[in-house]
Amino acid sequence: MAVLQNIRVKFGVLITILIALALLSFIIDPDTLRQAMSSMSSKNDVGKMNGEKISYREFQEKADYFSKIQQNIFGKTSNSEDDQDQIYNTAWNSFLDKYVYSKAISAAGVRVCEDEIVDLTQGDDISPVIARDPVFRDNTGKFSHERLVQFIKAASDDPSSIYANYWDYVEGSIKSEQMFEKYTSLMIKSNVLNNVELKRAISESNVTSDVDFVMVPYTYKQDSTITVTENEIRKYYEDRKSNLKQSASRDIAYAVYDVSPSVSDIEKVREETDSIYDEFRTTGNLKAFLAKNSDTPLNNYYFKDGELAASYPELDSLAFDDPGEKVTPLFKKGDSFMAGRIASVRMMPDSVFVRHILLQGSDADFRADSLVEVLRHGGKFSDLAAKYSADQNTQVAERGDLGWFTQRYMIQGFDTVFVMRVGEPAIVKSNYGTHVVMVKKRTKPVRKVKLAVLTKSIPVGKDTYQNIFSDVNGLASAANGKYDSLVVAAKARGVELVPAKRIKEGSHDVGSYKNVREVARWAFNAKVGNVSSVISANDKFFVVALTGIHKAGFTPLEDLEQGIRMELVSEKSAERKNGEIAGKVKGMASLSDMAQALGTSVSHKDGISFGAYGYTQEQLDPKFIGAVSAAEKGVVTGPVQCGIGSYIFEVTDRNTGSFFTESDAKNRNDQICQRQLNAITQIFQDDASVTDNRARFF
Repeated sequence: MAVLQNIRVKFGVLITILIALALLSFIIDPDTLRQAMSSMSSKNDVGKMNGEKISYREFQEKADYFSKIQQNIFGKTSNSEDDQDQIYNTAWNSFLDKYVYSKAISAAGVRVCEDEIVDLTQGDDISPVIARDPVFRDNTGKFSHERLVQFIKAASDDPSSIYANYWDYVEGSIKSEQMFEKYTSLMIKSNVLNNVELKRAISESNVTSDVDFVMVPYTYKQDSTITVTENEIRKYYEDRKSNLKQSASRDIAYAVYDVSPSVSDIEKVREETDSIYDEFRTTGNLKAFLAKNSDTPLNNYYFKDGELAASYPELDSLAFDDPGEKVTPLFKKGDSFMAGRIASVRMMPDSVFVRHILLQGSDADFRADSLVEVLRHGGKFSDLAAKYSADQNTQVAERGDLGWFTQRYMIQGFDTVFVMRVGEPAIVKSNYGTHVVMVKKRTKPVRKVKLAVLTKSIPVGKDTYQNIFSDVNGLASAANGKYDSLVVAAKARGVELVPAKRIKEGSHDVGSYKNVREVARWAFNAKVGNVSSVISANDKFFVVALTGIHKAGFTPLEDLEQGIRMELVSEKSAERKNGEIAGKVKGMASLSDMAQALGTSVSHKDGISFGAYGYTQEQLDPKFIGAVSAAEKGVVTGPVQCGIGSYIFEVTDRNTGSFFTESDAKNRNDQICQRQLNAITQIFQDDASVTDNRARFF
């Protein structure tokens, strides 16, 4: 009975809701009810494509999948904000490919078969997806077929499926890119320039006009006699409304406070670092010293000359400019104090070609010792690898080959291969087991230096932090959530309120401040006139006021009304000016007389062409160019109302040349086609009614 009672209590609210919905269904139209339910559930959706909802859980699972790939393949144990954004974008694009691009391209009859995928991954025509992937590049940064084969072999043998998952992702990317490649090829082939269009393009570009003209520029002084009606403004707006789409955005005003160390914070860390500097200079156990005293541990990487010059010139100079120096003085770099000390110097190659025999099992060490002795007495490495190695990769030049290693690209535990002699066997251990290794060849050894770097970051002190927070919190408290009060409080404190217009949802940046998405997130959940409490973002404090909301869709008339009014006033002013010019020159036959009457002079221009692509002839007005091309030779024409002034002109000569060829016309058509192709993905998304709500969650 107690259990039943608990069930009744827990499910009472749910039952009430279900009954209410059932009753509503009798009095509300079913379609309306479905829309209401859809609206409620859509708040938890990251997006929608072609009617397919993408739930938060579904999107997060996809993002986790790509995050694991990045961590396992590229060795990242944590992601920066930029890394995470890239993962989210990759996850989003995978949904776009599934629900939008693939559907649209498949509807055009485009297919990619398995044989194509095999050829693009294993044939002579390797896919660009593979060629540009750093996983498949050698130590020189070039695509390596050998690395590709090694990876595929590892994917088939890997029990954890890490490599197999990545290879599935690569194959999916190859298929997607191939689909796009075929579709764009189809579009390009359908972009036919027929003979009529070709001849017209050549004719329009090769016929040029020489012209004398008089131009009277417009002056847009305030004229109270020119009126613009509300109907005229609305008609102008409706005629152009289709080009006036906008995405959701917000206008804000904000005060910002830097959370940075004070002078006393800096001096405190300087004193702490000074107190251990002498020990750093003389200690015999740098690894233990840095582990105890430094923010960075000892790095086993060996640097070559110039490798540190751009980022840490002080360390590069220590290692390579003055061989007598062993330790740098203490220096400040950003928000840290640092000092460097030469830990070790070696002659090392940049890269080595390594081969191995992998041994696993309890007797691996014993067998490794035996194999080393066999090799030292003339045993053939490839034969021994074929017989004894757990790595039975046959897709290499010689059995046992691992390929080129660098300090940044190698198996963990193989550090000693860079100091091994060519042809000398040795034993190393890794997570895979025990390896008998041999350096097959190497690049020329150069002087390299391992550096111990003492690093002490300068944190913002507790008192400093509290003082800054107290100031910014005082401003927020004085505003009391109201914009007008914030203006008064900011002025009283001498704090500047910085305006920022049209902040997009999910924007990372506000003005010159990067990675402050919390500001945009607040703005999209506020009402006009609201003021935030203190927002902490990227070592800064913000107090933000929402001053305007711009909803997604067509830009409202009220947002554009003033600009439209000014445009219409300018047009009417130009019409009036053009009419006045016509009156002043009425009855005159020569341009010189007209120029004198108008207080200007006659100008001349040769070679005006109607069809000139990307026209830049002294930025002549397009309306003037069109009027000249259509005018009769030897006849004074005008005044023609253009953008910046009125023109009266006479075509003095026309010439037909051959400088614009059939090839030029086709190239111009190809450029137009390319611009259209660049818009395909956006067209696909518009057609699929893609809704992107990621900014609400991530």
